[in-house]
Amino acid sequence: MSNDQNSDTPKRILLQTKTHLVPGDDYQERCDKMKNLLCQHLWNRDFDYTHDRWQEYGAAFAYEGRRCYFLLDHGQSTTNDVPVLWYKWTGTSFQLIESPLPAQILGKLKGYPFIPPKRERSEAQPPPDAATRRQMIRFKLRSKMKIAPVELELLKNPDQVALLKAEVDPRFWDQIDHLAQR
Repeated sequence: MSNDQNSDTPKRILLQTKTHLVPGDDYQERCDKMKNLLCQHLWNRDFDYTHDRWQEYGAAFAYEGRRCYFLLDHGQSTTNDVPVLWYKWTGTSFQLIESPLPAQILGKLKGYPFIPPKRERSEAQPPPDAATRRQMIRFKLRSKMKIAPVELELLKNPDQVALLKAEVDPRFWDQIDHLAQR
């Protein structure tokens, strides 16, 4: 790929890897590292929020060996029909995959349009209920994301801690206990 870092030619890069191969500790650090590593590989620069867009799929970093994908969109287009370059991250290098994308992946990509939909401002939402906050905590534990203070408030209630433990894989129980003691 060209190292023309100022090019606004629309590009869509699909990166496939396994969760344990993504460098970093928590979700944010791992995503930031992959963004920058990929942009360095492609354009000799770090990820640029003014030109690049990023999405992940399956990045449950608390689980080793799970397939995950990262989607890097660069530039602007008047259509969602932008060619996709497919790479694999081995943990040390990027490998271009020359074969066509499988139909299942092409179908999934349709849910991630190149042209981001316009978002309307929404009115302030009421705070999430306890069940929704437990769901948010479960997702964040699986993804190795930081737990927000509003979600930590829930863990002051022993009944909510018990419900959360009943809903998650036992591997997360020690983390829940640690968070509840804060």
